[in-house]
Amino acid sequence: MQKIDHIYDKIFKKVLTLSPKAVISAINGLFQTDYPLNSELSYNWTEFEDDKLRRILADTIVTINHTRAYHIEATMYEDQSIVVRMFDYGFAFAKRERLEKPGEPIRLKFPRPMILYLTPVKDLPDHETMILDFGEQGSFTYRIPIVCFPLMSMEEVSGKRLLILLPFRLLQLRALLEKDRSEKNIENLQSLIENDIFNTIREGYESGQIEANDARMLFVLTRMLYQHLYSEYEETKELTKMYDESILFDFEIAEREKDQKIEEQLKALKEKSETIRAQGEELDKKSETIRAQNEELQESRKMIEALQAELLRLKME
Repeated sequence: MQKIDHIYDKIFKKVLTLSPKAVISAINGLFQTDYPLNSELSYNWTEFEDDKLRRILADTIVTINHTRAYHIEATMYEDQSIVVRMFDYGFAFAKRERLEKPGEPIRLKFPRPMILYLTPVKDLPDHETMILDFGEQGSFTYRIPIVCFPLMSMEEVSGKRLLILLPFRLLQLRALLEKDRSEKNIENLQSLIENDIFNTIREGYESGQIEANDARMLFVLTRMLYQHLYSEYEETKELTKMYDESILFDFEIAEREKDQKIEEQLKALKEKSETIRAQGEELDKKSETIRAQNEELQESRKMIEALQAELLRLKME
């Protein structure tokens, strides 16, 4: 079991409580499901401490539409016991949510599990496995798929809509910069932040994949993690200053521009509506004029008919 810093725990919990649209998009991407983005989410948090009373990163079990549960454990390091721990949590959840019907066996429905690595660990297997041996009843292989987020390509991250995990992209270069803070590596860090993280967040917001509050929070969490990882390095002082001053600035400008476009569209619609209303009033006036003219015409016709009738009477006399 490996200790994980509180900041990673805090950020991981926060990204999983962003808008349902953002979280369900990520669950669909990780588990290859297709839940509607307006589905209902509920959370089951599991926390524990090790023998030295150090807090360990919480497992997260998310239930969608009160029917299917998904169990994600974020980890930083390889840990063979993780499969046992996840089975324990899954078993505890299944017992709590067990299905009992009179005359039928009790059904324990485990959440669908996944191990999510936040640091780049090479040569990981596709699954962690554990054999459940029931003796003469046979055995069952418990499998947990593994995803290593920092090793995913940005095309895959965007394609699977894993935008809520973008702050953890910063961990991709942590080990390298601990050893070598060369100018090239600092440039790589800047490129990773600006292109892989910031631009992807902006694109996700502009395309409607995430909400404005999601984008703002992802910028904040990226800054928080950046300061934790890199702000103490002498070589990153300029980057730190720049991101401290402007990390939200571009997004806020983009948000204001989007709001301005909406206001302009509303103004144009209002002007169009006003024009249509004025045209309607003009048509009403014309219609009233035509109605009055029709009434005058009817009166004239009645007078002519009356005169014709009088002339006919006079002739007959």
